[in-house]
Amino acid sequence: MCSGHRVLFILVLLFASIVACSLPAAIGTSPTLTVGEQRLTPAATATVAPTVGEQRLTPAPAPAATATVAPTAPASTMLTDLLRRVVKQEIVLLTPTQAAGRHPKFEWQPVAGAVRYSVVVLADEKPYWAWEGSETFVYLGGGHKPLPADRIGPMLIRPMEWYVTAFDAQGKIIAYSKRRPIAP
Repeated sequence: MCSGHRVLFILVLLFASIVACSLPAAIGTSPTLTVGEQRLTPAATATVAPTVGEQRLTPAPAPAATATVAPTAPASTMLTDLLRRVVKQEIVLLTPTQAAGRHPKFEWQPVAGAVRYSVVVLADEKPYWAWEGSETFVYLGGGHKPLPADRIGPMLIRPMEWYVTAFDAQGKIIAYSKRRPIAP
């Protein structure tokens, strides 16, 4: 067995023992792990070395590794960057950024070839509300008519952001908008 396969085999066993040790808390029982015909309990797993044929495998010491970890961008920023490289068409958003009210009308220009649009409203970088449909506008909370100000449900009570994605008949993204701020 080459050293790469040996390391992979050891990692699989290590992963299985970690999973086996964490299951009792989740399900309230003491699980066992079966390797070949041998049943191992979490306590025994740590003491059993894997074997191939008659040869006992022991892990080689891991080489010292150094790495520089760069700060990562939020997933939504990475997705926007990816979309920018793959999808060339941008959706033009028409809704004003200020004085939009509690149930703003999200509106955008139609995209040629689009059969479906997806709107996502973000609060603190997290999805707050989403909608999908074929129209080129929707009010926060759903629907295509102005909503009463006292309606219970999603409301714009502080500044948020929103964006639109357009899909063709095959479900492929054909256009997207940049995030746009919106305030009541």
